[in-house]
Amino acid sequence: MAFVAGVILMYLPEEPAFRVLCQLLDGAGVGLRSMYLPGLSGLKEELRMLDWLMERLMPELKQHLEVGTLIWGFGFICSV
Repeated sequence: MAFVAGVILMYLPEEPAFRVLCQLLDGAGVGLRSMYLPGLSGLKEELRMLDWLMERLMPELKQHLEVGTLIWGFGFICSV
């Protein structure tokens, strides 16, 4: 979460950045908070959605990424 706050602070002063972060974490808005809850349920759901979209829209890219990764879904982080 510090990364998200840091990026926001690069572009906005402290108080507006805090308000933006609150909006991002709000369940009624983007719902970024669910990605950081224990169990990472929100993150897992987003990765399932990404997997489904790539399978339907970019199957060649998905196959290419699966060849060189430890865990697909975290492939952008855990590449071999």
